[in-house]
Amino acid sequence: MSLSQVHVFYDEESTSYAEALASLADRAYELDLCLDPRMLHEALMRREAQGTTALMCGVSIPHAKSETVLAPAVLVARFAHMVEWSNECGVQVAICLLMPEGEEGLLHLKNLSKIARLLSEEDEAAALLSQKDLEVVRQKILGALSEG
Repeated sequence: MSLSQVHVFYDEESTSYAEALASLADRAYELDLCLDPRMLHEALMRREAQGTTALMCGVSIPHAKSETVLAPAVLVARFAHMVEWSNECGVQVAICLLMPEGEEGLLHLKNLSKIARLLSEEDEAAALLSQKDLEVVRQKILGALSEG
């Protein structure tokens, strides 16, 4: 199953990483991407407890593989204010990768790697943080995910 759903949201009002992850789970539910936002939030929090998903460039890549997720998707949230993440790092943008529990394990890791590679280039990360056009952000993520 390919990952073709990318949804972008600006000016999210979260003040902590737990609140940000709850907001992402609620958005996934509103978009019919999951059955239970509480269960998805718990899966995202469990993953964060294993080690922070925040990168030093002001971006976090929270991700979860859960039975509540209906289809692979990416949610991109730009926060109205810097959010203190679990490692006390400031995060301006969260790129959240969601995968159904039964999805092939390698697909999850490949997509996570593709997003991380996109962000590893300092210019790309800076451009993503400052981009005002939601469609441009969506296309950048889709482009990174479609690379071989």
